[in-house]
Amino acid sequence: MVIGRSDEAGAKSVRNLPGVHILAPDQLNTYDVLRADDVVFSVEALNAYIAANTTTSEEVSA
Repeated sequence: MVIGRSDEAGAKSVRNLPGVHILAPDQLNTYDVLRADDVVFSVEALNAYIAANTTTSEEVSA
């Protein structure tokens, strides 16, 4: 599960579930995605992930 760093309630709600791995958007990598059966994003985390990758790709193409 990918959640924002400021989402303490989200982290507390899933941290005791077996088989659930909690990551921040900037920690997500290829290994985690390929190893997981499902990847669940919070809205905050998805927006942060998209914003970070959009900025990176714009900097590379410039």
